[in-house]
Amino acid sequence: YKFCTERNDIVVPFFLDKSKNLVYGMQMRNLYEKRFHNQFFGTNPKISNLEHITKLPEGTDIYVMESEFDRISTTLKNSVAVLGAKMSQDVLKMLYGFNFIFLGDADNTGVKKSLEYAELGWQVLVHELDMFEFKDFNKCLELGLTKEDITTYILNNIKGSMRARIELRKIYIK
Repeated sequence: YKFCTERNDIVVPFFLDKSKNLVYGMQMRNLYEKRFHNQFFGTNPKISNLEHITKLPEGTDIYVMESEFDRISTTLKNSVAVLGAKMSQDVLKMLYGFNFIFLGDADNTGVKKSLEYAELGWQVLVHELDMFEFKDFNKCLELGLTKEDITTYILNNIKGSMRARIELRKIYIK
């Protein structure tokens, strides 16, 4: 990770091959405005951690998060960030054969996407209601929770497709 002092951005490169310094994109987050900017080179997929994930065996559980900053706020090794709440059809095809577990933010968009993925048969994170005060994992990290605390919270609140659909419908606001 790098810090760009001229823009007050944290820059996270996305590597195809770290040993060869092959980068396919990056995500930047402004420290003051808390805004994200994604940059991809060519037609590369809008997803992070490809270098690691593409080397895993088929059938592996893959934790899918909305933001790279949420992803690095946990200790989950087999994780990706889709850099938004939606996983594109190209990415789904590329990662076919993995078991996806969606870990959306504790906001309306995250709940809506979690419900959509649960309806596809995925396991998803169903947030405890008090988490909606914080919205996402990087905010919890900023407030002093450890990566281990955040990971434990996630693992304790993953629900199967049917259970998730029941619980998410109770809290989703259209």
